[in-house]
Amino acid sequence: MVWQDKMTETKTKTLHSWIALEHARLHLITAWPESARKQALLIAIRSSIQRLMVEPEAASFKCLVCRTGRKMMVLPSPRRTPVSGFHEIAA
Repeated sequence: MVWQDKMTETKTKTLHSWIALEHARLHLITAWPESARKQALLIAIRSSIQRLMVEPEAASFKCLVCRTGRKMMVLPSPRRTPVSGFHEIAA
């Protein structure tokens, strides 16, 4: 029984991670300017969320952004410095 509980817990965590990822994409793309690409991506993301939410374990997922109404804060990625000699190694 303990093994089954652990498997269910792992499945639930994995499922919630996938749903959270799709929700993050949804919230980021919602902020984009209107375009055909934006609309197509929103349709695809909503479809993915619907498919994921079919699983019984998904019922306990609560999106923090949806629940609180707060906007996501997106931090810029740090600038990367080029690695010297990379092109010679990759070739």
